[in-house]
Amino acid sequence: MKFLQEMRHRQVFQLVGLYVVGAWVVIEVASVFFPAWGIPDAALRYLFVSAAALFPVVVLFGWLFDVRRDGVFRTVKSPAGGFEASGLTGRDYGMLSGLTIVAVAVLAVTLMQVWNTIGAISVTVEPDVVRPPNSVAVLPFANLDPNPDTGYFSDGVAEEILHRLAATRSMHVLGWRSSEAFRDSDLALAEISKLLAVEYLLEGSIRRDGQLVRVTARLTDESGVQIWSETFDRQLEAIFAIQSEIANAVASRIVAEIEAGGASPERRMTDNLEAYDEYLVGRKYAHDRLAGWHQEARAAFRRALELDPHYALAHAGLAYALFIMAPDLSEDSFAEALAAAERSIDLDPALAEGHAILGLLQANLGPDSLEQGIAHLRRALELDPSFSDTYNWLSLILRSVGKYEEADRLQEKGHEIDPLLPSMTANLAGRLSNDGDVDRALRILERHTHLPEMTNPILDGLTGINMEWGRYADALGWYDGPRTAFACQALGLTRTADSRVAAGPVASGEFLFQVVLPVLHARGEHQPARERLAAFLERQDLAYSDLPLIGFDQALVTLVKAGALDEAIREYESVPDSAPQTIMPPNYVIPGQDALNALAFAYQQTGFAGKAAELLAYRDDRIVRREPLSSPHFLEPMALNALLSGNHDVAYELLSRAVDLGWANYYLAINDPRWGDALLQPRFARLLEPVQANIAKQRAQVEARLQEQSE
Repeated sequence: MKFLQEMRHRQVFQLVGLYVVGAWVVIEVASVFFPAWGIPDAALRYLFVSAAALFPVVVLFGWLFDVRRDGVFRTVKSPAGGFEASGLTGRDYGMLSGLTIVAVAVLAVTLMQVWNTIGAISVTVEPDVVRPPNSVAVLPFANLDPNPDTGYFSDGVAEEILHRLAATRSMHVLGWRSSEAFRDSDLALAEISKLLAVEYLLEGSIRRDGQLVRVTARLTDESGVQIWSETFDRQLEAIFAIQSEIANAVASRIVAEIEAGGASPERRMTDNLEAYDEYLVGRKYAHDRLAGWHQEARAAFRRALELDPHYALAHAGLAYALFIMAPDLSEDSFAEALAAAERSIDLDPALAEGHAILGLLQANLGPDSLEQGIAHLRRALELDPSFSDTYNWLSLILRSVGKYEEADRLQEKGHEIDPLLPSMTANLAGRLSNDGDVDRALRILERHTHLPEMTNPILDGLTGINMEWGRYADALGWYDGPRTAFACQALGLTRTADSRVAAGPVASGEFLFQVVLPVLHARGEHQPARERLAAFLERQDLAYSDLPLIGFDQALVTLVKAGALDEAIREYESVPDSAPQTIMPPNYVIPGQDALNALAFAYQQTGFAGKAAELLAYRDDRIVRREPLSSPHFLEPMALNALLSGNHDVAYELLSRAVDLGWANYYLAINDPRWGDALLQPRFARLLEPVQANIAKQRAQVEARLQEQSE
């Protein structure tokens, strides 16, 4: 009680009260303005910590000193037992200086932490991504129709506005797939603008009521401030005119001088609103790609064509649904797709979608049609630079014919146009990883982790690239599903790998070849792997030659590792026109390299050294010419290739470089009969010691994480 009374007499409580009120005001003001300025909540926490850290300084100052109108005085006890103000001595000035230094240091650290937090705001955007001038993204329009199943209509209207904006060459219009990722997103418009790296966002809503339609459109700048808004109430048949009006209004506000506005070519549209509605239904299925989407999309596009046989977009849509990722593709369905694509550009020679799908089909028709297909894809890019699928398709085709530099430029441009298109991002990340730029590869993939949902191509990319670079613990941090069983086995976590294999689609051929067989080979269980393969072929009533190329290649590797060398050679030579390019064609470098090494080993062991040398030379030429040796994903098989060629020193040098980059494929290598006794040699054994330490460290991290999840 005496202590509290003394604090009251020294007027400490008054000073503390003023401090608490002042700190509260500062924090309250910051809590209002920080979000408005885009400063994260973490900055507010630093203010709280700073206020708490300064509290003892304020109490000590109030105990020792008294602030009056005529200056600062030292509080001392009077002879009468009370307290009085005394002039400052040299010692008092020293104490004041010390308290001031502490307070300034706390404030400086706080300001620095707040500044660092502000600097970290842009972590969701690639550091090398900038907002292009006159750039705009069209977000999905909200569907205000009482019937939620008509959401495809609002999407169709928004996407058509995007296509019309893209026709304005002075604008940089983002692809639809990136914008579509923010459907029903709770993110602020400023954050969406940052993630998409655009200067403007166009959003809105659509409501249909019988034959009436109301479209509201809003244009905001990169900070989320609205700069234009308008509502259109029209008859439904005027929907195409509304789309043109909105596109022209937006363009005129973004670009100072633009080409004269106007509607899209009439042939792109249809006078039959029922046909338009069916087309939008088909387009919705084709974009979502949910289970069974091929049949639903084809049916909708065919209904649209029954209503309007001259609807060019519906013909292009049907060709897309018949071919893209089609599980039932046959000669007849391919011919139908080709005819539909040709019909689409007969009806509308300026239809980008038609040229793009026709070009892709012709490129897959055969060597004689390849150049014609490339020409149609180039024409599609000229007609609509925002149609991002074209960049993806054309870059893959150009890469298959050896035009790597142009393919890479197109891939980068496509990523700029549609930075959040999963397939585009995954393809680009894969190439960057192969080229050795793993940091950027992971960065563009991680950009998708800030979206409302992550798609399978992104998850596959994050796990696959991390595994290729020996970062198994990081891969398992992103995903813990059945497909990560190999990552668990690569760390020696056999029981965890078994549980994930058991949870996977055991009857799936893809799962067998990409997960189950590699897991068994990493354990050295090559004969059980061969038995699993044989059981699958018998269950599916398939021969080796019936397998897709990736399955056929993995089957050959399994046979060789299990010691069935003659059978592997026999299956390879039974393929018509069997040659090295049969196993590793120009556009199929990565999966085919292991099969070529396996066959070369089989030929060596059976006394056909010449055939082995042919395979090894082809593989060496293809990889060196195709890829720089800057990724462990290529360095390890190149090292094995050198070993099989008899170049032990080169094999050691290449494997050393792979280890320096993080290679950790230890168990698969030491259990691979193709390495023979090489890895037991002293220099190779020493090379593998840090790899084993790396694996042990990662295994401990994953085990700790799994333990936390189980508690």
